[in-house]
Amino acid sequence: AEISLILTDPQHQDLFDVLIEDLVEESDNAEDERTGVRMFLARLGEWQRLLMRFVPGLLSRERQQGLWGELWTLREVVAPVVGFRDAIRAWRGPFGADQDIQLHNAALEVKTSVANAFPHMIIASERQLDSNSDLALAIIALSLDARPNSGETLSDIVQTTRSVANDSGCLQLFEERLVVLGFEDSEKYAEIGYSLRSRRQFMVQQGFPR
Repeated sequence: AEISLILTDPQHQDLFDVLIEDLVEESDNAEDERTGVRMFLARLGEWQRLLMRFVPGLLSRERQQGLWGELWTLREVVAPVVGFRDAIRAWRGPFGADQDIQLHNAALEVKTSVANAFPHMIIASERQLDSNSDLALAIIALSLDARPNSGETLSDIVQTTRSVANDSGCLQLFEERLVVLGFEDSEKYAEIGYSLRSRRQFMVQQGFPR
């Protein structure tokens, strides 16, 4: 079988390259051609749903906070356990995965808030808390203090992550995820700094409200 995808707008070349690489990697794992085509089309459907939400330009304040929280979790929680390269590989949130971080035996969903209290968490879909598998599933809730000229800005944590990713040989993996998120370097991301106020972790198991 032969399938052709054609880029019609050159300004999205970086994103298109990430799309093609991901589709090829997904279908290469198939046992036979029929299964490969099925996996390819299923993955393409996921990308279509993801790109419907893709808006290049400045991220909203909520998405900035969410990205900061995910990068903090990768650096402080995941990388010390599995290494930085595997941590970046496990970061699947930018691709629209059900959980932000997916390891071979565990999945983490990261929630952030700048409110003094964290009484509610918004769940995007029922699949985010689907624990009907052998995977250990947890929610990490980060309460952040956000202030101008204080703490670690989104620009700071992105640049720090880039540096470590480069040293770990996974800079391209990291940059691909930033492209999919629609992140572009901007001085606007250096205006507000974040610091961790509190962290709570919940294991999603029998009896957990969902």
